[in-house]
Amino acid sequence: MISNRIRSLASSLGPLLALAAMPLVACTVSTASESLGDATEALCTDPPCGPANPPPKNPPPPPPAHSVTITSDVLSSSIVLLLAGSKLSIDTTGRSPQVFGPVTTYTNPVWAQCSKDRNACTRDNPIPLRKQCLDDVNERCAGVPSSIRTAEIEHSYLTFSPLAKSHGASDVFFNLETMHHDGSIFSFDIDIDYIHADFGENVSAGFAGGAAWLHLGNIVSNSPTVIMSGDIPNFDFTNMSASVMLNELALTPDAQSVGFGTVSSTFDFDWNADNFPDFLVSAVVDVTKLAKDRVTKRINKAFDKDASRAALSKAFAAMVKDAVVRKSPAGYARLRSVATSGTSLVVAYDPK
Repeated sequence: MISNRIRSLASSLGPLLALAAMPLVACTVSTASESLGDATEALCTDPPCGPANPPPKNPPPPPPAHSVTITSDVLSSSIVLLLAGSKLSIDTTGRSPQVFGPVTTYTNPVWAQCSKDRNACTRDNPIPLRKQCLDDVNERCAGVPSSIRTAEIEHSYLTFSPLAKSHGASDVFFNLETMHHDGSIFSFDIDIDYIHADFGENVSAGFAGGAAWLHLGNIVSNSPTVIMSGDIPNFDFTNMSASVMLNELALTPDAQSVGFGTVSSTFDFDWNADNFPDFLVSAVVDVTKLAKDRVTKRINKAFDKDASRAALSKAFAAMVKDAVVRKSPAGYARLRSVATSGTSLVVAYDPK
């Protein structure tokens, strides 16, 4: 009977003993206060207990279905073609080749003198003589116009090439006169003697950091470049060059071309202070800064002008169109995006 009870007890405990004999699997369970991302990693190796592989963070966007890459060499060739024949002049001496600026209306000085003479007839003569005086003045001034319309003569300018003008560019004239320096020891006038450049093979361009850059080398001047009043020595600028950055390249509002945001320019040169006594060097440094600032602002103004922006945008459109038709002969309906990649420009588009 005892053996029967033992067999019955063993039979009852069998499932529990079998469960105790199974290998234990340890898992951690995140508490209600833990976020999903903070749960402790499971300590088991069985797939049902471990977390699923998370999706990759910020997967790269798929490449555009239709795009073209425009290299800096292509941009440089396009800009050289656009600007070849343009001329830059910075001058306060009147010795640069003159060009005619915009037509201006101003008071005719002869007519102004006639008006003064009429006033003098009534102011300075006794009454019996006034009529005769006025008759003489009116006879002398008969037919003299009150104003004159004429083109101003300009010596500081950026005149654009015929191709740039066909794209909408217009000549830019700089209001630049003799400069003056007030110092604690010396005060003097400063003139710039015809800093100039002809645009051609000395122009280069490229893409970098979301912008397009233009560089102009071989800028020269009469010698000396800087003429100082009084007994202060004159001096030359050498190795002159200028650069223009067309920043924040982006699509134009009609999605048909590439435009840009701000414009920033530089004007660089070398100069030699060996011939200056020490007490003059600081004054000359001030002069170089003043001249650099004046020239830089004029170059910046020339490329920031609305007409210049429109011309450059048309040049960009022609460059993009040439690149697109090689891949999509019918051209593009609209541009999708534009971004620099290294020294190239990648343009996505919808083909026609």
